[in-house]
Amino acid sequence: MRRRALALFLAAILVLAAVPAPALAADGLQFFGNEFEIDTYEQWATGDLDEGKLVIDSTVGGGAIKLADGQTEATYTSAVISMPEGKSFEYLVMSWNADAPEGTWIEVTASVWLDKHGEWSSYLTWGKWSPFIKRASHASYSTNESPYVNISWDEFYVRGDPAEGDTASKVKLQVILHRDSADIPSPVIWYLHGTTRTTGKEPEKVFRDGLGVIDDYTCEVEVPQYSQIVRSPNISGVMCNAATTAMLLNSVSQMGGQPLNLLPEEVAMACYDFRPNSFGNWSFAMAAAGSYGYKSYVDYTTIEGIKRHLKNGYAVGASVAYSTDPSAPNYLENAYGSTDGHLIVLRGFTVVDGVEYFISNDAFNPSNDQVRKLYKADQFQNVWSRNTIYLVKPGKVDGAGNYPVQRIKADLEEVETHKYALKLDVHGAATPVTTPKADSSYSNRHGFIAYITEPEVFAGSNPSTYSYVNVAYNQSDLLALPDDVVEDPDFRLYVANQDAHCGKIFIVDKDSDVKYLPSTAIESVDYTVSDSEIGPNEKSITWGETSVAEFLAGLKARHAALKLFAAGSEVNDAASFL
Repeated sequence: MRRRALALFLAAILVLAAVPAPALAADGLQFFGNEFEIDTYEQWATGDLDEGKLVIDSTVGGGAIKLADGQTEATYTSAVISMPEGKSFEYLVMSWNADAPEGTWIEVTASVWLDKHGEWSSYLTWGKWSPFIKRASHASYSTNESPYVNISWDEFYVRGDPAEGDTASKVKLQVILHRDSADIPSPVIWYLHGTTRTTGKEPEKVFRDGLGVIDDYTCEVEVPQYSQIVRSPNISGVMCNAATTAMLLNSVSQMGGQPLNLLPEEVAMACYDFRPNSFGNWSFAMAAAGSYGYKSYVDYTTIEGIKRHLKNGYAVGASVAYSTDPSAPNYLENAYGSTDGHLIVLRGFTVVDGVEYFISNDAFNPSNDQVRKLYKADQFQNVWSRNTIYLVKPGKVDGAGNYPVQRIKADLEEVETHKYALKLDVHGAATPVTTPKADSSYSNRHGFIAYITEPEVFAGSNPSTYSYVNVAYNQSDLLALPDDVVEDPDFRLYVANQDAHCGKIFIVDKDSDVKYLPSTAIESVDYTVSDSEIGPNEKSITWGETSVAEFLAGLKARHAALKLFAAGSEVNDAASFL
């Protein structure tokens, strides 16, 4: 679970509006409240397209940028994005949604106008990003490198004291798009979002949801319930971010009739930050969500903002830090345990006996059916960290979501009894897939091995649970799987290894090829299946003395292909069987 300081906000000025503030200004772009975004052709066109190395693609969403034909790298520079007169901020978080195929990456950087110094800051980076690279946020900058601004994981901030004027009021973005070769499809960025806050102040919001004044906020959104505690044991204690994002993604995709059915571990691989070896990077999590084609971003908001999103029909994620100790200042009644940094889903709002509650899916619970919780609204506000939420909007964006983490069909080959190599068919050749194992050369958080032997359920209050090979203790390149597991008609295996195969999940299921050790052999003219060549509990046969039916009955289920061949053939001698 991610460590986040608990922030207490002392004052609030709420701005309500049913219509958007103007996105374009004569001298560039404008904030609406504490946010800004770029996602239309007109907004992209206000920026610099690097002397034609970039083009605007009107077929993706409302507009997107990509590399021009033949170009391998270029930088988009936004117009100046200004806050309203007299407004300023201390912290900035950027979110981006993009398609970044293998062999490409994007990098978002920002510079801010320093109110006190009357100059632009240096550009700081959120790190290169693609599902297929070892993404890494930038470590904190020294004061020599960047005297006035810094970035910590995902939060850009102005150094100093905002009460002394150490704030910013404008933003400029530079976004690098790169591909290793002009033959590779270009990365495509179709959404940029920024959100800001200042310590001690609640964000000033301009709501553009069209809901107007709301009299009754009670509602509940259908969201699957995933406990992180029952997930892959090598990462279960640190994957609240991924579990929350998976719940949001599976919820909105189910609404649209195209369920993604993502494993939380699968999402964890997509949002991993290789620098601190953590799943907790806010910007990376929303970039991972956006790679599936859903508008996804971090926002600093208000309690009113959360309620409005819920009333609009979709859940949100929320950053929290809470305790089960009633004497603690961040006590949260009904919580399963204590945490100094965590992400939860808020899926609804209700009133019970005059007390207001948020309905939560909190992954920090011992089973899937215990994930749904009621948390008192006033207590939630007290444990809410930095007024931070995640938004994954319903409705897949046209033309987007083409390059998320890849699901790749793989095969199994039994190399030793009940021990299997994972193989991939590459141009007709069986190519080994490196499976994750305990190794001092890399973090055991970089992969997982999960399997199931029943029909998978991703929705509802009690979705499927899985069995795991614990990567933290796995010492073998081979997968040790019981025979009855592999033979089960509902068997499905998921394997991820971010070190060797970044951005790929290998899946073995009923459509895969499973090759077993040879366990039957025919000896020359004796027409005898040798006992030394046959597996345990299988039957040897001497032609002319043992019937074919008896022989078939003695074969285990894993020899279905052999049984089918023999049953459909007239087998009178060894030559007919070969």
